[in-house]
Amino acid sequence: MNKIRKFLAWTFAVLLIFIGVSIFLNIRSSMVFLSKETMILPKIEYSDTDLDSMNNIFEVLKHPQDHHGEKVMLRDTQINLMFKDKLDLENRFYIHFEENKANVRFSLPVPFVRRFANGSCSAEISYSDTDFHITISNLTINDILMSDAEINSLESVLINYLDRDKRVKEYVKFISEAFIQDNILHIEFIADNDL
Repeated sequence: MNKIRKFLAWTFAVLLIFIGVSIFLNIRSSMVFLSKETMILPKIEYSDTDLDSMNNIFEVLKHPQDHHGEKVMLRDTQINLMFKDKLDLENRFYIHFEENKANVRFSLPVPFVRRFANGSCSAEISYSDTDFHITISNLTINDILMSDAEINSLESVLINYLDRDKRVKEYVKFISEAFIQDNILHIEFIADNDL
């Protein structure tokens, strides 16, 4: 399993754990957050050119230590194609960039209860100088809007995880910054002389 897959798997696992903990804090009302069926996410439409481009970018992302000073730009289509073709997450996550935010739709299986946490959110995400910045808005699970306090807790859990996880630290030490601009995710690798 490559570094990107591990990084994304652990990030999504933390998100799932947070959602699970939030749901089970009040066990009597927790089932309103869960669905018996997975949510049908939009199908990904792509061309052979999109597939070739995504494969090239994926190879760069797998080996950031070999691409000092380079910059990668990803459209939401390419990220969704990675979910489908490389990470086997096609039926779990769908991302659409709009107004420089990542609009995410998700359908996550909840262990032990055979149900799904289906929902969506918008997020402003960036990374710069070893700091992650995540601002989530409009988080809904099973059509229930989460409170600002719950969203703030999720942001804190995610940032804490990203700041502390050894695998994440090992990967991002090669990245100088990442941000969404003009509805494209820009990832800039650190220059060789900055290591």
